[in-house]
Amino acid sequence: MDTPEIATVAGRLGQAVNHPLRIGFLRLLANRPNLSSDEALARVNERSLDEFKEGGDVALSQVDYHLRVLERFGVVELASRPYCGRYASFRTTPTGRLLMLAIEASPGGS
Repeated sequence: MDTPEIATVAGRLGQAVNHPLRIGFLRLLANRPNLSSDEALARVNERSLDEFKEGGDVALSQVDYHLRVLERFGVVELASRPYCGRYASFRTTPTGRLLMLAIEASPGGS
């Protein structure tokens, strides 16, 4: 098995967090074991994540999309599947926790 180059890994992780909502979701997950799509939507639209929004209210489809992007890059994983009207729940992976530490340690914290 070939080991990927550091630049390739860094580039993929950079793509994972190249949207402000994704960074906001990781920050929310830093303080809790998991986060459901509807909880993320509520937190974003109650203005607690204003700094991560690009103006106006965010739709559930946008939240789902960005959480799925984080999942595709291995930063979060499904903690529970949707059932009986409940939304999917996500938790950070070890990669996601390391990425968040790197973001927080970077100049400007973003």
